[in-house]
Amino acid sequence: MNMLAQAITSTDSLQSIIDAIPAPVFVLNHEHVIVLVNDALCRLFHMEPRHLIGQLPDGHLADSQREENWRTDDHILETGEAVDNEQVLRDFFGILRVYLVQKRRVLLSGPQGPEPYVVGMITDCTPLRESQERAKYLAGHDLLTALPNRSELSERLNAATAAAQKSGERLAILAINLVRFRAVNEAHGFAVGDLVLQLIARRLDAFVGGRGATFRMGGDEFCVLSTGLDPDPAGNPAATLADDLAASIAAPVDVAGTMIAMRAAIGIAVFPDDGIVPQTLHRRAEAALRRVRAEGGGGIGRERDAPDGHRNAEIWDIGGELAGALSREDLFLAFQPIVGARIGNLNGYEALLRWRHPSRGRISPDVFIPVAEVTGMIMPIGAWVLDRACRAAMAWPRSTRVSVNVSPRQITDPGFPLMVTRTLQATGLDPARLDLEVTETALITDTASVTATMRSLKAIDVGITLDDFGTGWSSLAILRALPFNRLKIDRAFVTHLETDSRSVAIVRTVVELARALDVEVTAEGIETKGQLEALRAMGCDELQGFLIGRPDERAVRPALDFSPPP
Repeated sequence: MNMLAQAITSTDSLQSIIDAIPAPVFVLNHEHVIVLVNDALCRLFHMEPRHLIGQLPDGHLADSQREENWRTDDHILETGEAVDNEQVLRDFFGILRVYLVQKRRVLLSGPQGPEPYVVGMITDCTPLRESQERAKYLAGHDLLTALPNRSELSERLNAATAAAQKSGERLAILAINLVRFRAVNEAHGFAVGDLVLQLIARRLDAFVGGRGATFRMGGDEFCVLSTGLDPDPAGNPAATLADDLAASIAAPVDVAGTMIAMRAAIGIAVFPDDGIVPQTLHRRAEAALRRVRAEGGGGIGRERDAPDGHRNAEIWDIGGELAGALSREDLFLAFQPIVGARIGNLNGYEALLRWRHPSRGRISPDVFIPVAEVTGMIMPIGAWVLDRACRAAMAWPRSTRVSVNVSPRQITDPGFPLMVTRTLQATGLDPARLDLEVTETALITDTASVTATMRSLKAIDVGITLDDFGTGWSSLAILRALPFNRLKIDRAFVTHLETDSRSVAIVRTVVELARALDVEVTAEGIETKGQLEALRAMGCDELQGFLIGRPDERAVRPALDFSPPP
């Protein structure tokens, strides 16, 4: 044994070495108890070593989170694999911070020979994460006006058109240019010009409010995305909005005592009239803006030629063929199993609509459902789906429910609860065996009618699930006001459970929220054993995904063998 090895055999020497490490360090034994800490860890928790030694390091955590940490430590002790993960925890002052916890196994001599311990080191990643979020913000926002910029417009326009396809609503994109803005810079200087841009930006943003968003495209160019327009095109709501925006811009701006009046040129494109592809809508709005400028500088315009003929022909064809598909029985249902998370018992099936086209083969729901929403075909199709799903469920065990997706148009239709009641009466299905899944997007279309419809549905004892929870508006007021039986965690969070600590934190938070609200939680999109076990450990009530069972016309019983509950 060399002199250095002899020097560190004592506990005091080892303590001196780890105290010199600037990062917080701790050592756990096989019983998950702290046996050694350094000064940096004590400073982190504002505690003396004697208050930490012999204690559990995560006694303040929820049971599920603590058990997850213990499983990780046991895995390290057994395999020797290194584990690094991020955790969001409160510091001594109650402030949420992001910590990177790196754990390794070390073998130390003991009375019975080498004994394994877990050595952990904690790094505060909060400044790095805040810096990354700041960089992300700067990449998507204009520094002068604080408005979202051109790169952010693309992402939001994609999301808005997707939501409009589902809800059947209309939206408009307005490309805006300030007329003769260069003359302001030349007459008053760039500092005054910047102030004018900031004031105009505030006006536009305040005018649009929560019904859309305002973007600065660069220079004196802005763009307004307006959602939730009146579905009746006869009133020409986009033109009315453009008139109001032009009037708002034209109001004189007082800059350091100098009154400056601006005019605007505005180009309009409307979904779905001028196309349903986001890039097409933006391109047509900018083309209309260029025409307005070419014809005299200011004013409002919209493209006169036929919009994107190829895409509109495709919508017309799909819309026309959907009615025939319904009458020819080309539409059918596939049933995906939903199981209890504890022992894998079959709780029910989700009825998923499919289209088998006679010449084109299988048509994805992502293709025809948005068209059905826009054309109004979703109403007769939705009624057909509900009837077929209830009839299929009558052949299943009485303990098995059927889940049916409800479109935004259905949930705002005052006659929908009566249609559900009549369907249940006609098929003989117990209302308690029917579960209606409603997306968050559907709930913001018409709050009053949605509330009335859902309360009527609750009165007939059907279940109601808030689908895709966490991907839409996620208003806690919605959870308080509307009578949900369960929340459904979207696959977007489940997919990253094994690689993203934030997804873990979000799912765990949703489960805890559901417990507080006394509603159940279903997780969808499960494709791996790791995802399944993580969701079971976090307390999800039900599971759904390809790992459990794929959609099938025959309502196949899942064959997955669950291990004993964690």
